[in-house]
Amino acid sequence: MNESFWPSPVADSFDPPGTLDDHDHDLDRMRDLEDEYLANQEIPKTKSIGEVLASVFASITKYCGPAENAMVQNLRELPYQDYLKTEHWQKTRDEALRLGRHECRICRAKKTLDVHHRTYERLGHEDQADLVVLCRICHRLFHEHGRLASKD
Repeated sequence: MNESFWPSPVADSFDPPGTLDDHDHDLDRMRDLEDEYLANQEIPKTKSIGEVLASVFASITKYCGPAENAMVQNLRELPYQDYLKTEHWQKTRDEALRLGRHECRICRAKKTLDVHHRTYERLGHEDQADLVVLCRICHRLFHEHGRLASKD
């Protein structure tokens, strides 16, 4: 994947320093889980930027009134790092963590959890299906390799 597309993982302010060590990550299990996950996913057709924008604005218009449309537009205009500090993102993140039972989707770790955007199409108006809970290590592996485990 194009590395510049994916923002780097951001450490949460409540994560204590030095918690990013490799804690009991079984790489074979991670590879198997990821392969199974990817095998069950539909491969989306590549969309032009115009199609993506049209889809985003159609979704916003369909589900939001004028005030919500303006709020979503304001959120989308923020730099990504600033967006992650908003009350909207904190509530969305908390809901994703709750639905994910506060554990990494891959290795089931319960510490240093991140909420990863699977798509940025609905940024500011995310569906929970757009998000996945990952521990910091699995999140870092995804951003470094474009997948959750290297195929070494």
